[in-house]
Amino acid sequence: MQLTMSPLSVSAFSLAALLFSASVFAAPISQNLTSLGPRDEKEPCYYGDELTFQDYFYYLELNYPTDKIMLWSGGSETQVQAFKAVNPDYLYYEDVFTYEPGNPYARTWPQDENKCYRPDNAEASSEAIAAVATGDVLAFGAVQWSQTEKGRWTFFGKQEMHWVKINLGNGRLSKMLHMVKDTTDPSQVLAEEDADGKITYVNGYADGTPNSTGNFDDGP
Repeated sequence: MQLTMSPLSVSAFSLAALLFSASVFAAPISQNLTSLGPRDEKEPCYYGDELTFQDYFYYLELNYPTDKIMLWSGGSETQVQAFKAVNPDYLYYEDVFTYEPGNPYARTWPQDENKCYRPDNAEASSEAIAAVATGDVLAFGAVQWSQTEKGRWTFFGKQEMHWVKINLGNGRLSKMLHMVKDTTDPSQVLAEEDADGKITYVNGYADGTPNSTGNFDDGP
């Protein structure tokens, strides 16, 4: 008889392996509690325990492909939106963490009978979308993230790059690709970043070429 694993079992195994890599290669995850912010009410109410990194990781792995994840920083959300308009199979944060009707997020953690929500955590969800990514992960507006204090303290610099570096080191990720500013072509890569944080400009682009729309005060 052939034994099979359910999708949840596979996801649990994957997360366990990933967390083991994190314990070997990196510092502990930040435990600061940060809300994703109000949804469709001025003063939303909440029920149950706050969602965790593990909750978000399982949710993403069970509901979405993980090989076309986009990250952004430097006030460059409009870049990922324009890229996605041409390449709809790519995903970024707002695609997967939204309470719009019919979205997997709303189905996974529905409102209760009092129209209250499960309390969420922006840091944990930001970590999870970077941790779950496989293959090549694309980054917009972030090539200079490590050169300033503000860049290092963005969600991208503190939460997401923590996991990108781990997964470049353990092989879950193949490449970290910093994209040319305003490109909608997946082949237009400005630079690659390795597990040690070394950035190498490619395709003839000069070292130091920026790609952000705004600055690192503009988040995330």
